[in-house]
Amino acid sequence: MNDFEEMRKFVIEETRKTGKKNIERAKRYGKPFFIGRIYITDGVRELGYSEESPELDKLFKRYMKCDWGEVREDAAINNRTIETGYGDIMGIYRLNGHVIWIKTDLNEYPRTTILLPQEW
Repeated sequence: MNDFEEMRKFVIEETRKTGKKNIERAKRYGKPFFIGRIYITDGVRELGYSEESPELDKLFKRYMKCDWGEVREDAAINNRTIETGYGDIMGIYRLNGHVIWIKTDLNEYPRTTILLPQEW
């Protein structure tokens, strides 16, 4: 086995381990996927939304029910990510005339960010 093949095999195995860990975390909390830490960007905050905003809570509840909003083509990618426990999950929503993204990075350090498209 050459160095490239060896490294590829290692990365695949580590990705699987991380995915299993994230799936276990989700099950422990009774959720379809593990969200990790939640961050709200400055742009969303400048629109007047925060952790206490009922509007963001409503979008987040949709997201946690695997309602991806306006994401159509990538819905299958989201669902596959949930199955493997590793990758990116994305929801796109409209809120009072603004487009809001909710994005979860399911990796070694899972995190969910609520952001505006221009903040990407």
